Amino acid sequence: MKPAIALVVCVPFTTWLVTALAAHPALVGLVPPRAAQTGAVAFVVLVLWVAASALRAREPMDPAYRAGLIFGFAAIAASVLGYDPLAGVPAAIIFCAIPVAGNRIRRFAEGDGWSSFVTAWLVSGSVLCVVALAAMVARKPALLFAFAHGRAIGIFENPNELALFALSVCAVAGGALLAGKGLYSRRALAAFAFIVAVVTIAATSSRSGEASFAVGAVALAAALSRRRGAVIAVAAVLLLGIALSYGADRRHNPAENESRLAAWRAGIRTIALFPLTGVGVGAYYRVYPFVRAPDAPGPDNPIAFDPHDLYLAVAAETGLVGLAAFAWTIVTFSREALGELAGAAPAPRRFSLCVLAGLLAIGVDLLFNAFALSIMVWSVLAALTLGAERSTRRAAE
Repeated sequence: MKPAIALVVCVPFTTWLVTALAAHPALVGLVPPRAAQTGAVAFVVLVLWVAASALRAREPMDPAYRAGLIFGFAAIAASVLGYDPLAGVPAAIIFCAIPVAGNRIRRFAEGDGWSSFVTAWLVSGSVLCVVALAAMVARKPALLFAFAHGRAIGIFENPNELALFALSVCAVAGGALLAGKGLYSRRALAAFAFIVAVVTIAATSSRSGEASFAVGAVALAAALSRRRGAVIAVAAVLLLGIALSYGADRRHNPAENESRLAAWRAGIRTIALFPLTGVGVGAYYRVYPFVRAPDAPGPDNPIAFDPHDLYLAVAAETGLVGLAAFAWTIVTFSREALGELAGAAPAPRRFSLCVLAGLLAIGVDLLFNAFALSIMVWSVLAALTLGAERSTRRAAE
């Protein structure tokens, strides 16, 4: 189980597959490039190691992870037919390895490993959030502080990616707190992780992150409360707070709104030109100069590397075939998770509801961002969600 736990700890290293291994000249990193490359390699090795262990054990695959594997196969086919197969095919193979590795994490989580995985996630999440906050307060390195317009960014690609990761930490920490000691005993760790993650989301000034957090909070309140008025009150307070933060916050690049619209237009144009199999994983930047509007940012801008919407990015790089497989993964997991909730005990049910609300928030956030990190985050959070009730049931038996 140790390699699987190490993989959970190293999930944030997914970000370095982009910042260290891709041509991304406009990005600035907290970690030196050589260290980021080492971390990216370590992440890939762990994914392949855990996936290979699962294949050797001939473990049956959970329906949700099987659907994710189908998406990986679609990504391989799109990359073979795409514009950068030498880079795209290895990346797509990693997409295949992630659900296989995630399925192994789920199997361990169903047994006696669930608490260990939760602890690993909360510890690594707390450490990275604290590092990001410390760097922002210290304004070090200065170039990164300027690049982020004074917002927290940490080891990630940009503040929005940090906000997405912090959302996942909030989801697991909040679930552990709601579940109570009967399910998870390290309540001090969960409380600390939740607080530091919420502070981190605020420190990123990520408008999509803050709005997504509000959506998740309202969804969780609706699931836990039978009082519709209380849910409406929570929603009103959150929306008011977000509106006030938008009005008071001046730490965003003024060009971001227009550049995101330009990215969406370029993504839609790419899908229209390559509807069936897309341009291949990682090859979007090759066609961007030809699909961008005349007044859109040039090919050296970060928006040239993805359409800033995960669903557009999936369709642009793997086509409508890949998008259908991606959507089927979401549908299959949702159906399975709801089935688990139907017969779950109170403690694991509260935990799972909180994590599902967090996944909903992340799904909303990905309407405005496209991060490979989100696929790995889903693999782990899905394992924890499905494993909560099953591990409790096994312990009782």
